[in-house]
Amino acid sequence: MSTLNLTISGSFSTDYDRYSLAQPSASLTMGGEMQFSTLTVTQAASLAVPLGTVTTPTIGYFYNAGPTNYVSILDNATEIARIPSGRAALIPLPNGVDLKAQANTADCSMPYALWEEAP
Repeated sequence: MSTLNLTISGSFSTDYDRYSLAQPSASLTMGGEMQFSTLTVTQAASLAVPLGTVTTPTIGYFYNAGPTNYVSILDNATEIARIPSGRAALIPLPNGVDLKAQANTADCSMPYALWEEAP
């Protein structure tokens, strides 16, 4: 069993102090199985992302450790996210996702984590 605690907070203001907007924090807690690993993503073909003990991934964290190209996160052959080099993404995954990844122009390393909701 693993837990993902996520807190998002921030604020926004315009050039005029009287027009400021503050966004309250939001938090999300998930329990269930978790998979953390690193996959070498290739440009030649999309690769299945190993799920480990996770049977139904709900949220995925992906980091593109490649120096120049983007990585596509796919549900089978449909791109659901494009992650630029050196960037990370936290993605809600569709039910029944057939999770795959593919590099754009060169192979690269992609650390990732997957969580599923607690039963």
